[in-house]
Amino acid sequence: MKRPKISIIVPTCDRPDLLAHTLRGLLLSSYQDCEIIVSDNYSSKETQAVIDALDDPRLRSIRTSFRMALCDHWDFALAHAVGDYFIFNGDDDCISSQLLDELDRIAVGDCQLISWHTALYFHPDWDQDCGGNILQFGRPTSGKILNISIEETAFRFSQLDRSFFPEATRFCCKRSLANKIIRNTGRLFWPLAIDITAPLLLVNQLTDGQYLLIDSYMGFGGRNKKSNAAAYERCSQRGSGGAQQRAKDFYEEHGEIDFWPWHPLKTKAYWNAHAAAWSLCGHWSNRWNHININWPELLGRMLAEAYGISNANPFLSQIDIHKINRFMWTLSENDIKKSFIACLNRISHSKYVIAEVAENNKLFVQSATPRPEADSILRLHAIFTKELLEKLKVFQMQTNVQSIPTFTQGLRIGNGEIMLQCEVLNIKNAYDLTKRFDEIIEKLNPKGII
Repeated sequence: MKRPKISIIVPTCDRPDLLAHTLRGLLLSSYQDCEIIVSDNYSSKETQAVIDALDDPRLRSIRTSFRMALCDHWDFALAHAVGDYFIFNGDDDCISSQLLDELDRIAVGDCQLISWHTALYFHPDWDQDCGGNILQFGRPTSGKILNISIEETAFRFSQLDRSFFPEATRFCCKRSLANKIIRNTGRLFWPLAIDITAPLLLVNQLTDGQYLLIDSYMGFGGRNKKSNAAAYERCSQRGSGGAQQRAKDFYEEHGEIDFWPWHPLKTKAYWNAHAAAWSLCGHWSNRWNHININWPELLGRMLAEAYGISNANPFLSQIDIHKINRFMWTLSENDIKKSFIACLNRISHSKYVIAEVAENNKLFVQSATPRPEADSILRLHAIFTKELLEKLKVFQMQTNVQSIPTFTQGLRIGNGEIMLQCEVLNIKNAYDLTKRFDEIIEKLNPKGII
C-alpha cells in the first residue's frame, strides 16, 4: 500500500456532534494523497458511530484502551500516522478545502514545517463575550508564501508575539523532524500547552528556508463549551459558563506530572505556559540562550489574568497571585514599571467589579520582599492601581461591540477584532462554515478587512 504524503490526525474525546461536522468538512477536500486518522481517546460508542456513518477510503480510526491525558493521547495518535507529513486538526476545527493541494505544492525539497493562519470560530453553543456562531479574524494577511527566519520566529516568540508562530493545530510537519525530537526528548507533546511546546521544539531544529508560512487564512479553530481552550481561557473563578469543572478536569487529568520541570515560576497562569515552553526548549538546547523571554510583558499579562481584568483563569488562587507578585519583585524597578504598563494594556473581556480588582491588587504589597528601592516600587504600584481603576471605570461604561456600517451585513468589531455573525449567511454549524469558508475569505480580502 502506498504511503500517503499527508496524515491528518483528529484527536477526539466524547464530542461526537462536533466530530461529525469536522470530519464532513475535512472530506470536502478533493485531495487524495492523504489519510484522515480519527484517534478516539476511549470515548463512548457514539463516537465510533459518527466515524462508521462516513464512507471514504481516506478515513480510518484508532482507539486508546483507556482514557489518556491530552499530551499522551496526541503522542499516541502521532505514532499511528504513516504519512510523510502530518497535520493535527482538532475535532472542533477545520481546514480550507484548498489547503491540502497548497501544501502538496510547497511541501518539497528542504521544507520541513509549513504554517498558516486560522480564524477563530465560536460554535453556536458559545455563550460568553459576543455569543456563538461567530467567525473572528485577527491580523491582516498578504496572501503570499513567506520564508520565515528561524531566529526571527524565536525572537518574536520570546516577546510573546505568536503572529507567525506555527502552533500545533495550524502546521504541517515532516514526520522525520518529529521523530528526531522524540528520539532526543522522549516525546513531542509536552504539557501543559502542547500546542506551544511541540512547535517550539520543532522550530529549534530548523535552519532558514525550512519553515514556510502561508500568509492567508486557511482554516478555523473552534471554541465551544467543551473546549479545553474555553476551560483554560474564558471562564472566571466563579465558573462562568459552567467551564470551571472542565478546567479543573483538564489540569488534573495529567496526574502527578510536573508541568514546569525547568521553569522558575510555577503557577498555572495561562501565559506562564508560554514561558514554560521556552524553558523546556532551553533545557533540551542552548541554541537561543542569547534570547531572553520578555519578563515584564509576560508578568504584565499574568497580572491582568490573575486580577481578572483580562481573560480570567479559573486555576488561579491567591497563592498563585502571591507567586506571580513575588517573582515580579525580582525584576528591576524599571522592568516592574513595564509590567504595570503591560497589565494596563491588557484590559479586555473584564467581568469583574472594580472593588474586587482593587482588593486583589492589594496582594502585590503583601508579596513585597525587602530591597533598597522598595519604597519607589510601592509608589509605582500606587500609581498603577489608580490608573487601573480609572481605566476600568471607563471600560465598564463602554460597550465592547461596535457596528461597522460601511461593511457587509454581519460584520462588526468586538474587543478590537473583526467578527462575522455566521447566521446571516445561513451557516448553522462548522460543516456549513467549512463549505463557505473559502468564499468568505475571498469576499473579505479584496475589501482590505483582513
